[in-house]
Amino acid sequence: YTTLFRSVSKGAADVRSNELLDVSFDFSGWFNCCSVWQERDDTEYCVRQFYSKQEGIDTVVDKFCDHFKDHKYKFVRIWGEPRGHNKEPLGGTMFEHVAEKFRARGWAAEVRASAGRTTDHIERNDIINQIFDETTHLPKVRINEENCKDVIIALQMTEIKADFTKQKKVEGDRNYPQEHAPHFTDTLDYY
Repeated sequence: YTTLFRSVSKGAADVRSNELLDVSFDFSGWFNCCSVWQERDDTEYCVRQFYSKQEGIDTVVDKFCDHFKDHKYKFVRIWGEPRGHNKEPLGGTMFEHVAEKFRARGWAAEVRASAGRTTDHIERNDIINQIFDETTHLPKVRINEENCKDVIIALQMTEIKADFTKQKKVEGDRNYPQEHAPHFTDTLDYY
């Protein structure tokens, strides 16, 4: 990843409580995470991050709902990896489960994640770098440097291999701080 992305103001000032939130998930089994976004003008703001180690995806949703309990517009659009549409052994999909968990906590939820394959790695890398370079008509990205520290570290630490796939070997290392592994970079890509 390029390190040319820019940060936003510190604190919660970049969250508008009367507007919807977008949430992008990475489902990894023993490490689950999401990044939280709001769009204004021509800029996508990454305003918050949440993760759980081994507790599961419900814990991530609970952390989100607890943090945003006073948010006035309780509507989330759910993004994330396409395999979240796969049928689970006990029925339903991961996205259906997450949406139902949000609804149980008093939030309206709409799954916006695409089913099927993600964009080719070289194309994805090119688009993300164009966004960070701010050289095209694509939206700008701002990442809250206080509330999304792990997102920033993951972006800085994730290496790209010659075939433009991410170097993800650290995701299998239980001694590596998973919040700095590529998981959060995937949430950005999926969003």
